Amino acid sequence: MAGRTDRIMELQNRAQKLEALAALLRDPSLNDVVSELFSETETGAAPKPLPNPTPSPRAITESIRKIAHELPQPFTASDVVRRLKERQFVFRRSALDTTRDALYRLSRGKQRVFRILEAAQGGKPNKYELI
Repeated sequence: MAGRTDRIMELQNRAQKLEALAALLRDPSLNDVVSELFSETETGAAPKPLPNPTPSPRAITESIRKIAHELPQPFTASDVVRRLKERQFVFRRSALDTTRDALYRLSRGKQRVFRILEAAQGGKPNKYELI
């Protein structure tokens, strides 16, 4: 009976450690470390999935920064969505809406990455280019 109890306690302890590890892997501040850890085990020509265990405005913004050099010039939000989906990015809400919001943030301020080449008009989307 003591062996059975010890085994149960060992399993509970292991479950707690796995939960703590999962929480660390989901921490957005560790995305760069986590992506490096997992990219070492990947081989082949398929694009590396972008890490986003907990999708957030910061996660999509950082993911778009990482693929900025891969985008056609000029590009639209739809081009970005297509590229992110190729990289298996998980969207928490509408992919196009989320991407448009992130592009808005990335095209303003001191650390902007893109500029609006053609503003949306008449039902046509904004066209962006890399700065």
